[in-house]
Amino acid sequence: MLALASIGVSFLLFPSHLIAIKSSFSQHLSSAYIALKGAYLDKDTLPKNHTPLTEGNNNININIKRNGTPGVGSYLPYGNFIPQKEIYVTDETALLKALKNAPPGSDIVLASGKYQIKERSIALGNHGIKEQPIRLRAEAVGSVVLELNSYEGFYINKAFWIFEDLIFKGMCATDSACEHAMHIVGDADNLIIQNNEFINFNSHIKSNGWVNHRTRTKAFPDSVTVNHNTFINEWRRDTGSAITPLDIIGGNDWLIKQNFIADFSKAAGNQISYAAFLKGGGENGVFEDNLVSCEWKVPHQSPNDVRVGLSFGGGGTGKQYCQTEECDVEHYNGKMLKNTIVNCPNDVGIYLNKALDSLLVENVVFNSVGIDVRFPETRVTATGNVLDGRLKTRNGAKILKDDTVVISIKEEKQL
Repeated sequence: MLALASIGVSFLLFPSHLIAIKSSFSQHLSSAYIALKGAYLDKDTLPKNHTPLTEGNNNININIKRNGTPGVGSYLPYGNFIPQKEIYVTDETALLKALKNAPPGSDIVLASGKYQIKERSIALGNHGIKEQPIRLRAEAVGSVVLELNSYEGFYINKAFWIFEDLIFKGMCATDSACEHAMHIVGDADNLIIQNNEFINFNSHIKSNGWVNHRTRTKAFPDSVTVNHNTFINEWRRDTGSAITPLDIIGGNDWLIKQNFIADFSKAAGNQISYAAFLKGGGENGVFEDNLVSCEWKVPHQSPNDVRVGLSFGGGGTGKQYCQTEECDVEHYNGKMLKNTIVNCPNDVGIYLNKALDSLLVENVVFNSVGIDVRFPETRVTATGNVLDGRLKTRNGAKILKDDTVVISIKEEKQL
């Protein structure tokens, strides 16, 4: 690990990251700018009443100025979809009917407007197929708002669906009543979720296995792509439910790329939340080029308001929910590549829990406690990362390689 004890005025050119830091000798860092992933970030000192748990923390908040479009960076859609049939929808009844009846190759196009749906869950009727998936999209980006008064949201247990260009907004009377915008289950393989906005849910996207009790077999969603979306909440969620915008239990070959994830705070229960995790025995998951801001527009309220960034393993998984019978590893062969994680002052930006053979490459972690890797099952290779906190092994975890650069920005006095 390479440590830079203190930085006054400097410019760091690190693999694919350009960090420009400006400071004075008489005060804390007053402003700085990061040109990264198409987002403009402006750092200012935190409010005086902000009291984070500090361990290498600099009390510097990063204010992210968004341009109103989903995700981060340039949008490059996944999938080569040539529709066989268009289903044009103008109201809620027609939408629910189309979701149940659309055959493979259908393009369900929603006319601009708001769709108010009050259902415990919203069912899909048919699987798509590889050559002919089923797509649900807005006729124009940002023109369709799905206002969900729904506990579970879209119940997705069908393969080869695409969800694109939509705004999903939770509209429940209580926070506990809006758990998910999407609940992905069982054999829902090869989904593409891209260029959407998800607002005001507990776990905006939840994924887990399904058990066939007759055959005693389990099925988990595999090969799911979550690309260029926004996941936010507009207030601290007043619920004891899990608060994790991307709550993924089991499943192999997930790609979570170029998403903006922010303001996921839990006001009740243990007050611990995560931006996103892959856990439960899955393999080969990738977090790439995501921008996470634990605090964006919803301030931390106390040191107990704990928001963790990205994780392989999360807080662990009960054996009955795991993909593997032993449940000894939470995630195998996971990769975190070129993510930026900021404003998590009460806990770490990256947390690896029983994450075997993990790879951390060129991630930037700023204004957090740092990175923790934990338990003997965790083996990690870390290369090209930049952070301003710690990189710590706990409970027997192993770091096989580490050339992380640690930046410490401190108040300096004129000599």
